[in-house]
Amino acid sequence: MSGRGEMPDQALLIGVSRYEYHLAKNQNFGLPGDIPAARTNVELMKSAFQGIDLFPDAALRVCDHTHSEEQVLAELKAAANLARGLLLFYYCGHAMPHLRGEELWLPLYRGHAVRGEDSIDYANSIRLSRVLERLGRSRAQRVVVVLDCCYAGTAEALLARLPDARRRKFTLLLGVQSNRRVDAGTSGTPTPYTRELAALLSAGHRDTRDLAQRIAGIAAEQKWTTYEGSARETVHVAGDPVAAARLEPTASVPERGLRERLSPLRRASADRLRGVFVWLRAHLIVVAVVLAGLGGGSYALYRAIADQPFSCVPAQEIRLLTDPELEETVRAAADTFEGTPANKDADGCLLGGVTVYSAPADQVVQAFRKDAAAWQDPTEEADPGRDIGPQPDVWIPATSAEPRRAEPVDGGASPAELSDRPVALPVSPIVLAVPEAVATKAGLSAGPSGRTLGELLTVLHGVEADSVVRRTDPEAAATGLLATQGLYTGLDSVEERKRAERRISDGQRPPATTGEKLLCELPQSTSGGASALVPAFRLKKGVDCGRPETVHRIAVEPNGMPGLDPVFVQVQWTRADNPFTTTRQKILKEFKLWLTGPEGRDQFTRLGFESGGIDRASAAGLDAVLAEYRKATGPGRVLFLVDTSLSMSSHWEGDGGALGLLRASFKGLGVKDEYEVWSVASKDGAQRPYSTVLSMGSHRPEAARKALDAKAQLRRGLEADPYRALGRAVDTMATYGQDDDRPQLIVFLTDDEDGRRPGWQQQLDDLTDETREQGIPVVIAVFARGACADGTPDRRVTDAAGGRCLDPDAPGTLMKDLATEVAWVGMGEEQ
Repeated sequence: MSGRGEMPDQALLIGVSRYEYHLAKNQNFGLPGDIPAARTNVELMKSAFQGIDLFPDAALRVCDHTHSEEQVLAELKAAANLARGLLLFYYCGHAMPHLRGEELWLPLYRGHAVRGEDSIDYANSIRLSRVLERLGRSRAQRVVVVLDCCYAGTAEALLARLPDARRRKFTLLLGVQSNRRVDAGTSGTPTPYTRELAALLSAGHRDTRDLAQRIAGIAAEQKWTTYEGSARETVHVAGDPVAAARLEPTASVPERGLRERLSPLRRASADRLRGVFVWLRAHLIVVAVVLAGLGGGSYALYRAIADQPFSCVPAQEIRLLTDPELEETVRAAADTFEGTPANKDADGCLLGGVTVYSAPADQVVQAFRKDAAAWQDPTEEADPGRDIGPQPDVWIPATSAEPRRAEPVDGGASPAELSDRPVALPVSPIVLAVPEAVATKAGLSAGPSGRTLGELLTVLHGVEADSVVRRTDPEAAATGLLATQGLYTGLDSVEERKRAERRISDGQRPPATTGEKLLCELPQSTSGGASALVPAFRLKKGVDCGRPETVHRIAVEPNGMPGLDPVFVQVQWTRADNPFTTTRQKILKEFKLWLTGPEGRDQFTRLGFESGGIDRASAAGLDAVLAEYRKATGPGRVLFLVDTSLSMSSHWEGDGGALGLLRASFKGLGVKDEYEVWSVASKDGAQRPYSTVLSMGSHRPEAARKALDAKAQLRRGLEADPYRALGRAVDTMATYGQDDDRPQLIVFLTDDEDGRRPGWQQQLDDLTDETREQGIPVVIAVFARGACADGTPDRRVTDAAGGRCLDPDAPGTLMKDLATEVAWVGMGEEQ
């Protein structure tokens, strides 16, 4: 491969062998210790890649304990931006899981724990979810992630969050299953997983599926064990189960300039030479005369030097926080801006880079309104840096009403000063995306309908009684909140709004956070199909769901419903962690002028936004609708059943055990919600197949957890009678729900060991009939793999009840998915 051409294959190898904070000396926040084998591992992998000519030196980036979080992320971004063929990410070091299974932290040298009330996060650490998201957005054809660290298998669940189109190009090679640790190794000796991977590569094995199978065979033959002493399982995940992923060089592509090929760290190092080059450019006429006298060869050498761009200082970072619905559009605009003359100095060097990230709309509003100071001084209760992201320099909310909603409570002081003159950007109305076949039956056409949303829903239900209409999550997405405002128009009572909520629910939970996800989740039907409330730009631009679309939908615009009208809001911090230098101030000004000017606005309109008028929401209106929505959808009622037979002993303790899952689920329930906990284990023929751990009622979180720890015990000599217990649960919840419209849910945690007692087939048939009749959703969380496959008893029960069956084979994690199900019914601890 040419040294000057663009290198389509890129790799980032990270090995953190040393840590500043050790648990032995820093008991409350330290890490277990150094990992001396990490350095050896990286050297071995680098040597293996070089030995098979997979990556040229300039495309092989290496980070160790001397690199900061900012430097590692810069290298990650550079590799992802340049890759067009193969993009490889390797990590060896500590890895620390989030309590609820939502994240895997990769600590760097100064990494340390930050303890909350019931979870632990890590500072100076890289989020694996962020790594996967950034790799997924690259233009690489293949992405291979190799993790030789504790809990590596967690990556499988994190990858499942990515859209199908991005996930399909991934291959994961993971050194251990998700809930296990591995030994740190010794200095000068590689860890077993990396040792065997490097040896197989050097021996000519290139297919990732073949590599994974061979390593799994070696692990079984050599009886590898985890740190806990159990059998160690290596994990292979193929985003596309059909396509082959090979670790082979990609054909060369057209050349790029030297500066684009330099990594950020090499640019920073080369910056020391910049003054020399600038001086030479200013005095080169003298040098030229001397060289000309030496002959044509020397003059050619001079021309090569003079024409070669010198290295640039690292670009300044601008942090841009936006709504999840806008993230893709805003990122495309920001990427375009980075390459414009407005973002380059006289020597053609980039001045700034815009980092775009998003968070749920109401969460951002509340952070600015109540917890802005916690961005700089986080507490156990409030940590926007963890929950949302770093302090933003720019905020682009989805509506012009949100900056008003974000004003400090009671007009108090805040370290975050929001610009009082937001600049409007192109808009997009909220439309009802109706399947063309259904629209034809209903006599609806694309464009303004002249009807309110409620009237449109009545029309749709008139032509198809079981027609489904869905919206995004009103608490997470501005689109969903705007749709809810349209839905509640003319409805004066809680009862009317509850009925309206039932009209747009089809039992699918949790709700999507963006219009793209919502459209991709809608059931496909050639004869009809579901409708959705989404921004109009989603239908103009189209969505990539990773499958052929069989339903064509038209955009019917309800009357009087406010739409998306994003604005550019500059955020000035009184004590910023990324202070405004003169250069950053200039970049921010240029970015604002560009984005709100013709070129930036054109980026929005190309993706389906409009420049015309639109109904706009008010801050007071959105606050009122959100409060009305919470009243209409809560508080809820949940009955938890937990299998306490002795076979559950291997799934009882720990964050991922039954008790850990229950504790995590309690976070989705507030003091206005009601819940009960049953212990399911009894003697044969017992009148009651359960005992009560916690009686139905409202509970303080801490009191509920203490009661769980004290009373939920494994029962020696007793067995679970799952179908009888679930039947009693359905009867009990039906009785509780006779006098109110609270959302209800039954949750059962089990290992599935006792599901085939004598007479179980008839019990199962009776149970499915009863759950179908009562319509109370049932969620079964099973610790056994394969328990939720089509046709299994657990799946039959949950399908009949309109609930979900969760097992270790499902995308996501048991803890996260179960907590999400409960949170959908409850109002949350913060309420």
